[in-house]
Amino acid sequence: MAQNSWPFENADTTEDQYSLLFGRYGKPGSLFMGVASQPNQTGAGSLQVYGDSSGMQVKVRSGFAVVRGFAYQNSTNGQTVAIDTGSASPRIDLIVLTLDPSANTIVLAVVKGTPAASPTAPSLTQNDTTGIYQMEIGRVLVPALATSVAAGDVTDTRPCLPVGAGVWTTTQRPAGVQGQMGWNVTNNQLEVYTGSAWQEVKPSSIDASIITTGTISNSRISALPLANVSSLPYVAGTFLAPNGSGGWDSGRVPEPLYSGKVNNPTVGTSYTTTGPSVSTSNNSAYHLVSGSCVIGAAAADRTITMKMQVGSSTWEEFDLYIPSGKTGHISATMMYPSSGTNQTFKLNFKSSSSTTTSIDSYLTVLGIN
Repeated sequence: MAQNSWPFENADTTEDQYSLLFGRYGKPGSLFMGVASQPNQTGAGSLQVYGDSSGMQVKVRSGFAVVRGFAYQNSTNGQTVAIDTGSASPRIDLIVLTLDPSANTIVLAVVKGTPAASPTAPSLTQNDTTGIYQMEIGRVLVPALATSVAAGDVTDTRPCLPVGAGVWTTTQRPAGVQGQMGWNVTNNQLEVYTGSAWQEVKPSSIDASIITTGTISNSRISALPLANVSSLPYVAGTFLAPNGSGGWDSGRVPEPLYSGKVNNPTVGTSYTTTGPSVSTSNNSAYHLVSGSCVIGAAAADRTITMKMQVGSSTWEEFDLYIPSGKTGHISATMMYPSSGTNQTFKLNFKSSSSTTTSIDSYLTVLGIN
């Protein structure tokens, strides 16, 4: 079996070997494939494809690119590329850089699409290690019977050469290789390619059903609005809980119950009856009850009272004085000895002022055995 290795000093390296070496580094947008520009960069040096209604043609800015490890440079800032006239139906043409090792060239070219009522982009020739490779840098929608290409007919699809990790817009995002990572400037988020799709590294929501063990870092959820969390995840395990006799017993944590956000837009001098409510069903010995509210500004000084109830009985009341025009927040956590009896916990609110106040409130109940 033949064994080969390259490149080395004073040893010839063929184009096929060179393509094999650098083609292994990935697809457009990876280390050795893409345009040397930043996402959304325009003007000289950007290799941007654009239309200007000057006829059936597009123009390409000057710039530099790498296609499967081979360098390409266009020194003409406004290089014209002819587009075939429109047909009876619209079509999509692709503007590409075509690498042809047999001709020792990389040139601008057009891959013409097929006219259709709902046209789709044509396929590219992309041999990863040898032969012809076409890298798309622009996409042209050719309207039916078109006689010119306008600016709005051209979509920028340049894959950008990364500096370390990649950087791109959603439309310029590369096809991706598994494990490739980059910053998406459209969504302002870090993304990684899983092998089948681009996925945000820090999720914008939490699926509690898949969290069964371990802990959740505050950094993973600190930016999430509480209203986005449909059910709170929990970790099964044991801990020490008060036993009611001055000691501590080993307990377990069942799934917490969460009310969701409740808005009371017109809190006045009488207690509301529409605050958040949670009814338990786990027959726990104790319930850890956390209630909180965010109080909107009002045009009068007032004292807001948050009442924590068990059933119809008042458990505890918490007061907060808030000056005119200011907002406020009340938060309280208490342990209720339920003794294995299911309970209904509630929050309600009132104000010392007849000037109504808007209050968003939340209630979480954790059963402890």
